[in-house]
Amino acid sequence: MVVNRTRPDFSAEDLLVTACVVLTTVEGGRPMGCLVASVMPVGHRSGRLALALGEGTRTERAVRRSGVLGLHLLDAADLDTARAFSAPCADPAERFAGIAWTAGDLGVPVIGAAAAAVEARVAASHRAGPCVLVDAVVAAWHGAPTADARVMTIFHARRAGLE
Repeated sequence: MVVNRTRPDFSAEDLLVTACVVLTTVEGGRPMGCLVASVMPVGHRSGRLALALGEGTRTERAVRRSGVLGLHLLDAADLDTARAFSAPCADPAERFAGIAWTAGDLGVPVIGAAAAAVEARVAASHRAGPCVLVDAVVAAWHGAPTADARVMTIFHARRAGLE
């Protein structure tokens, strides 16, 4: 086995596939959202999720203040929605232009075209390098994905130039 002392372009880290999701929240009654690539379940069917947000970003600050978030699994082919939420913008509400959504049980935007979504409350957060790790407890589930659903992963996002 080859040993690298610097991170290669593709490594074992890249095989730890995580879903690439749209995270939504609210700030001052306005919708906010962005594409997030670091999300994982914590334990088997525990109703807990962990995700990483860049420390100090608009989204991280809004999630911290509101204490709630939505996570939306996209179909692997839904690059239009993924691009809308990964594109830079002056006003985060602009990302919702042309996106059908409704307010969920916790008040966060729930995107209608998502393959499935959850709403969650922030239980804790922890600084980790340039990120904040968020521990979230699921409060509501939307949609009924099938076991063979093909959802967007970090691989799809990278191939599309979204990361």
